[in-house]
Amino acid sequence: MLRFPQRFWRLANRYYYKEASWTEATFLKKMNEIVEEKDKYIEFLSKLDEIL
Repeated sequence: MLRFPQRFWRLANRYYYKEASWTEATFLKKMNEIVEEKDKYIEFLSKLDEIL
């Protein structure tokens, strides 16, 4: 469950189905935030694997 890119999927889904009334710039800003967090999240998952 932790490996599924939920935040990315949810944001892309909202954009595709036009569920939010955000501008394209807002979507791009939110998408960039998710992409920038990717490396930290992958590092977290690898540390979690070591612990478990």
